[in-house]
Amino acid sequence: MQLFVLVSTGQRIANIPPVLEYARVGDHVVWIESQEAARNHWTEAPQRLLENRGLLTVATIRVRHVNDPVDLSNQLTPFAQSVQGQYEATYLVANGGTKLSPIGLFFGLESLNPQILYGDERPAVHNLYPAGLNESPRVAPYTRHTLDLPEILQLNGYQFLAQRHPLQIWPQPLPAEYDSERYGQDEEYTYQLHRDHARWAAARRSQEFVPFGELFGLVDTNVIQRWYNTFQLARRCPNPQNLTSLYHGTINLAEQGRVAAGRRQLPPPQSDLGRSFEWAVVRRVREWLDRVQHPAVQSAWSNVIVAREGLPDRCDAEFDVLVVLKNGILVAFECKAAQVDDRDLEVNFHRLRQATSRLAHTAIVIPIYTRASHEPWFLQQHQTREAITTRFGPSGLVAFTWPGQPTQYTLPNNPSHETFECPDFESSLETLLSGYRP
Repeated sequence: MQLFVLVSTGQRIANIPPVLEYARVGDHVVWIESQEAARNHWTEAPQRLLENRGLLTVATIRVRHVNDPVDLSNQLTPFAQSVQGQYEATYLVANGGTKLSPIGLFFGLESLNPQILYGDERPAVHNLYPAGLNESPRVAPYTRHTLDLPEILQLNGYQFLAQRHPLQIWPQPLPAEYDSERYGQDEEYTYQLHRDHARWAAARRSQEFVPFGELFGLVDTNVIQRWYNTFQLARRCPNPQNLTSLYHGTINLAEQGRVAAGRRQLPPPQSDLGRSFEWAVVRRVREWLDRVQHPAVQSAWSNVIVAREGLPDRCDAEFDVLVVLKNGILVAFECKAAQVDDRDLEVNFHRLRQATSRLAHTAIVIPIYTRASHEPWFLQQHQTREAITTRFGPSGLVAFTWPGQPTQYTLPNNPSHETFECPDFESSLETLLSGYRP
């Protein structure tokens, strides 16, 4: 039987991967809980997860602060002496707490001859320091634990939205409809879909406002329903905030009606560009993962819609593609085939970190087809690429490219004749995830 000593932390995922890599059913756990941790209930979800995996909590030792080595040592020493000789190995997990916490933990557990266990962010490895610290640590990748997305969400008080199950895209196979999606496989069809959507987006809006009764044949019913919900809320509670929301919602609905009326004479695009693009990205991400067998990747998921615990029917956030790493960190890919809203992206980044960990990383994926750089719609893609890179940095964008396309392009009618570099999609994936490779 083994003993794991963990410091309760607001980053609830931090301790879990190293413990699960070494733990066996029946092992014991001791939690070190500060006043802040107790007040914020940081221990409850990780403790529940470990107990569901067959570990037993034998003590919760409370201290005022985890950055006081003397207090930590004094609180731990009586417990360590009382269990001396009971455990074949004692692991001090150093991922929680402050920089000074391991000092107090080490001295307090000295009679148990503890080994120190620590999980890294980059690369995705764990370090095992021998008892006595007389040798360099053993550094190794995670190969044993099965921690995955559902448990990571639960640790932070989230769950999948009820009745909307996500799709695990790796290592599970994709449904057949993803392979039959023509976007990203038929080059001319792909470009034509962009042309059609660009023409659709550029349609001149009607000069006249559309009568309310005609909106139901023009505007998406979900848009009308959202406006109606806002109206009902303002009717029940006519405070300034709700009335302002109704005012702006009404303007938005009217504008969407004018846009839809302007498109009456245009044939609609063959299919939804956003969905087609997302499916193409999912397909290529899975193909790449299957080929490279990245040792830091635990799984990959698509169409992930999450809700807070206790509100299973209320969507809190949506994520297009999530790659789960074996150290519990998530890398998210947001697929944007056309316009990009910076505020929406920043809100989604924030919610991703709330639902998983502050170390989660997000990259926006947009199509950049260099063989189509002469097309009118390509200029918007290029401008979007430049804007995203400026705002979020080079690691914040991944260009979805056509296989074998040129890695450089120029823009027509550009007096400077500037050449732009565009690495292929798979190279960008490798670059983004290379830091996590053991």
